[in-house]
Amino acid sequence: MHVNGGAYRKISVEEWRELGGDDNKFCDWHEGIGYVVYDAQALEQYRAKLASRSPLKWELNDEGQTFVKVPFGVYYIERNPTDRWCWGLSLNGESGVGLNPVENFEAAKASAQADYEQRALSALQHVAKGERG
Repeated sequence: MHVNGGAYRKISVEEWRELGGDDNKFCDWHEGIGYVVYDAQALEQYRAKLASRSPLKWELNDEGQTFVKVPFGVYYIERNPTDRWCWGLSLNGESGVGLNPVENFEAAKASAQADYEQRALSALQHVAKGERG
């Protein structure tokens, strides 16, 4: 993950040295930011930042379907033929998560939001494993 993605924390040059400096694949230096480390604490800080963000911004299309575009696809909410509320996810034009029935429209939004946050956090797990991009 790039430094601007948020899953890093600034450290002092002393801490950078204590952590192994250039020999530690989780340590780095960035112009305009300084010394940083990609670690579990940084990941937790990013999770807190992500959780504090505003909810997904839902829109209504011409067919009356509620949807929101995200970087990896489109979440949508609709009523199924049995008049139950459902939410789903199309992963960049391909089938993703099928329709998931819930109690009501608000529950559909909450469930889709939770799925979105879980997918984002799962992607961040790669940072904790040293798979920076």
